[in-house]
Amino acid sequence: MAPKLFPDDWTVFIWTVFIQMAIFLLAYLVVKMLVIRPYLRLKGFREGLTSKRVEEARALVQKAEALKASYEASLTEARKEADSNRDAIFKVYEQKARGVEAQAKKELHDLLQLRQKQIQESLEAMESQFRGNKELLKQLFFEVLTGKRPKRMG
Repeated sequence: MAPKLFPDDWTVFIWTVFIQMAIFLLAYLVVKMLVIRPYLRLKGFREGLTSKRVEEARALVQKAEALKASYEASLTEARKEADSNRDAIFKVYEQKARGVEAQAKKELHDLLQLRQKQIQESLEAMESQFRGNKELLKQLFFEVLTGKRPKRMG
Protein backbone atom coordinates (compact mmCIF):
# COMPACT_ATOMS: atom_id res chain seq x y z
CA MET A 1 0.00 0.00 0.00
CA ALA A 2 1.09 3.38 -0.76
CA PRO A 3 1.89 5.70 2.02
CA LYS A 4 -0.95 8.06 2.72
CA LEU A 5 -0.28 11.65 2.74
CA PHE A 6 -3.25 12.14 5.03
CA PRO A 7 -4.22 9.07 6.96
CA ASP A 8 -7.95 9.68 6.97
CA ASP A 9 -10.65 12.16 5.94
CA TRP A 10 -10.77 13.80 9.32
CA THR A 11 -7.20 14.83 9.08
CA VAL A 12 -7.79 16.34 5.68
CA PHE A 13 -10.59 18.43 7.10
CA ILE A 14 -8.45 19.71 9.97
CA TRP A 15 -5.56 20.52 7.66
CA THR A 16 -7.92 22.32 5.28
CA VAL A 17 -9.41 24.37 8.09
CA PHE A 18 -5.94 25.12 9.47
CA ILE A 19 -4.66 26.25 6.04
CA GLN A 20 -7.78 28.38 5.47
CA MET A 21 -7.33 29.95 8.89
CA ALA A 22 -3.70 30.68 8.13
CA ILE A 23 -4.67 32.23 4.77
CA PHE A 24 -7.41 34.25 6.51
CA LEU A 25 -5.03 35.47 9.23
CA LEU A 26 -2.39 36.33 6.66
CA ALA A 27 -4.96 38.17 4.53
CA TYR A 28 -6.30 39.90 7.66
CA LEU A 29 -2.82 41.04 8.66
CA VAL A 30 -2.08 42.28 5.13
CA VAL A 31 -5.43 44.12 4.92
CA LYS A 32 -4.96 45.49 8.42
CA MET A 33 -1.49 46.79 7.63
CA LEU A 34 -2.26 48.13 4.16
CA VAL A 35 -5.89 49.29 4.49
CA ILE A 36 -7.34 49.44 8.00
CA ARG A 37 -4.47 51.19 9.84
CA PRO A 38 -4.03 53.91 7.17
CA TYR A 39 -7.82 54.35 7.06
CA LEU A 40 -8.07 54.67 10.87
CA ARG A 41 -5.12 57.07 10.95
CA LEU A 42 -6.71 59.20 8.21
CA LYS A 43 -10.09 59.04 9.95
CA GLY A 44 -8.55 60.15 13.25
CA PHE A 45 -6.68 62.95 11.53
CA ARG A 46 -9.87 64.15 9.83
CA GLU A 47 -11.85 63.94 13.05
CA GLY A 48 -9.15 65.97 14.75
CA LEU A 49 -9.26 68.59 12.03
CA THR A 50 -13.04 68.59 12.10
CA SER A 51 -13.24 69.00 15.86
CA LYS A 52 -10.59 71.74 15.66
CA ARG A 53 -12.58 73.54 12.96
CA VAL A 54 -15.80 73.12 14.95
CA GLU A 55 -14.14 74.72 17.97
CA GLU A 56 -12.80 77.53 15.79
CA ALA A 57 -16.29 78.02 14.34
CA ARG A 58 -17.81 78.13 17.84
CA ALA A 59 -15.21 80.68 18.89
CA LEU A 60 -15.97 82.77 15.79
CA VAL A 61 -19.71 82.55 16.49
CA GLN A 62 -19.14 83.74 20.06
CA LYS A 63 -16.91 86.55 18.80
CA ALA A 64 -19.54 87.51 16.20
CA GLU A 65 -22.25 87.53 18.87
CA ALA A 66 -20.07 89.70 21.09
CA LEU A 67 -19.45 92.08 18.20
CA LYS A 68 -23.16 92.12 17.40
CA ALA A 69 -23.99 92.92 21.02
CA SER A 70 -21.35 95.66 21.02
CA TYR A 71 -22.70 97.03 17.73
CA GLU A 72 -26.26 96.99 19.06
CA ALA A 73 -25.16 98.72 22.26
CA SER A 74 -23.31 101.36 20.23
CA LEU A 75 -26.33 101.78 17.98
CA THR A 76 -28.63 102.16 20.97
CA GLU A 77 -26.28 104.71 22.50
CA ALA A 78 -26.09 106.61 19.20
CA ARG A 79 -29.89 106.64 18.97
CA LYS A 80 -30.16 107.96 22.52
CA GLU A 81 -27.58 110.64 21.73
CA ALA A 82 -29.40 111.55 18.50
CA ASP A 83 -32.69 111.79 20.39
CA SER A 84 -31.03 113.96 23.01
CA ASN A 85 -29.47 116.18 20.34
CA ARG A 86 -32.77 116.40 18.49
CA ASP A 87 -34.56 117.41 21.70
CA ALA A 88 -31.89 120.03 22.42
CA ILE A 89 -32.17 121.40 18.88
CA PHE A 90 -35.96 121.51 19.19
CA LYS A 91 -35.66 123.40 22.47
CA VAL A 92 -33.24 125.92 20.94
CA TYR A 93 -35.47 126.52 17.93
CA GLU A 94 -38.56 126.61 20.12
CA GLN A 95 -36.92 129.36 22.18
CA LYS A 96 -35.96 131.18 18.98
CA ALA A 97 -39.52 130.78 17.72
CA ARG A 98 -40.84 132.22 20.98
CA GLY A 99 -38.45 135.14 20.61
CA VAL A 100 -39.56 135.72 17.02
CA GLU A 101 -43.19 135.41 18.13
CA ALA A 102 -42.65 137.91 20.94
CA GLN A 103 -40.90 140.29 18.55
CA ALA A 104 -43.71 139.93 16.03
CA LYS A 105 -46.32 140.58 18.73
CA LYS A 106 -44.42 143.68 19.88
CA GLU A 107 -44.10 144.97 16.32
CA LEU A 108 -47.79 144.26 15.69
CA HIS A 109 -48.74 146.00 18.93
CA ASP A 110 -46.61 149.03 18.00
CA LEU A 111 -48.12 149.08 14.51
CA LEU A 112 -51.64 148.85 15.94
CA GLN A 113 -50.92 151.71 18.33
CA LEU A 114 -49.54 153.77 15.46
CA ARG A 115 -52.61 153.03 13.35
CA GLN A 116 -54.90 153.85 16.26
CA LYS A 117 -53.10 157.14 16.75
CA GLN A 118 -53.36 157.90 13.01
CA ILE A 119 -57.07 157.03 13.03
CA GLN A 120 -57.63 159.17 16.14
CA GLU A 121 -55.84 162.09 14.46
CA SER A 122 -57.91 161.59 11.30
CA LEU A 123 -61.09 161.48 13.35
CA GLU A 124 -60.13 164.66 15.18
CA ALA A 125 -59.32 166.38 11.86
CA MET A 126 -62.59 165.20 10.37
CA GLU A 127 -64.47 166.33 13.49
CA SER A 128 -62.95 169.81 13.37
CA GLN A 129 -63.71 169.97 9.65
CA PHE A 130 -67.23 168.77 10.34
CA ARG A 131 -67.70 171.50 12.98
CA GLY A 132 -66.69 174.11 10.42
CA ASN A 133 -68.98 172.53 7.85
CA LYS A 134 -71.73 172.29 10.46
CA GLU A 135 -71.86 176.06 10.84
CA LEU A 136 -71.85 176.47 7.08
CA LEU A 137 -74.63 173.91 6.69
CA LYS A 138 -76.69 175.71 9.33
CA GLN A 139 -76.37 178.96 7.43
CA LEU A 140 -77.22 177.31 4.10
CA PHE A 141 -80.16 175.45 5.58
CA PHE A 142 -81.45 178.69 7.19
CA GLU A 143 -81.12 180.56 3.87
CA VAL A 144 -82.91 177.83 1.96
CA LEU A 145 -85.76 177.70 4.45
CA THR A 146 -86.12 181.40 5.08
CA GLY A 147 -84.66 182.92 2.01
CA LYS A 148 -82.66 185.35 4.16
CA ARG A 149 -79.16 185.51 5.40
CA PRO A 150 -78.78 185.06 9.11
CA LYS A 151 -77.28 187.88 11.11
CA ARG A 152 -73.85 187.39 12.35
CA MET A 153 -73.44 187.60 15.95
CA GLY A 154 -70.32 188.74 17.01
